[in-house]
Amino acid sequence: MGAKAQALALHITRTAHKYARDPHQRTPWSVASCEQGHSWARFFAKGGGKMDDCTVIVALVQEVEE
Repeated sequence: MGAKAQALALHITRTAHKYARDPHQRTPWSVASCEQGHSWARFFAKGGGKMDDCTVIVALVQEVEE
């Protein structure tokens, strides 16, 4: 079971990193930056994310048989 959680966390992390690097990907950060009128936001073509640390926590919950 731990391997499934690790694989899921890795997939989520890689997807987040991919979206952050894509200047055409609409992300909450890019949309909010453009709405706030930041002068540097024009370089992101209203897309991309904020390159930052990415932490993912995955929890698997399962029923225990008695």
